Amino acid sequence: MKGKKNVRLHEWINGDEVVLTLSPGQRLTWRSGGPTDEGYSYQDHVWAYDKDEGVIYWEVHEMSRDCDGPHEWHSECCLPVLEVVPHTCPRDLPRIGVAQWQRDVYAEMAGY
Repeated sequence: MKGKKNVRLHEWINGDEVVLTLSPGQRLTWRSGGPTDEGYSYQDHVWAYDKDEGVIYWEVHEMSRDCDGPHEWHSECCLPVLEVVPHTCPRDLPRIGVAQWQRDVYAEMAGY
């Protein structure tokens, strides 16, 4: 398609660097994890490319349970698409509008 500009992200997935290609308007989800010796651990990554805004929205959500109870962590940010190199968006780009939260149920019950 003429005028269609993809972007590439360099991510660390399953112990290797992987290049992800996103088309305008595309949303990509990747999940990893499973049972552990003390419970479970899962991690979701979601990338969405908004060409009109010139950003990639990136969310990470981690959910786990171990001997200390359930834990959750969530982060959202925007990655600006570089004008100089429009097809590459390296992992170390500055993040815009970072929002994070973390939850430790047993720490909450203990009043931390």
